[in-house]
Amino acid sequence: MFPFQSKVENVFADGAVGLVVYNNTPCIFQGALAGESKFPVISIPGVDGEAIKQLLAKPEVQVSSTLTLEKRPSQNVISEK
Repeated sequence: MFPFQSKVENVFADGAVGLVVYNNTPCIFQGALAGESKFPVISIPGVDGEAIKQLLAKPEVQVSSTLTLEKRPSQNVISEK
């Protein structure tokens, strides 16, 4: 029922201190967790994930990030055209 819950549990069990999940399309998405996580978990658009992936291939990378929290309405999508 919560497809990203197992990903969260697996990475934190392996010692991660945070998780960034990016979409397999350029768009943003909202993942669902069974409850509140003790560690930060965010989702980003696929285009941003691919850019980060390319940067990680370099020998040295400096990173800074800004996180904006916003409340978004929940949606249940039954079907799409």
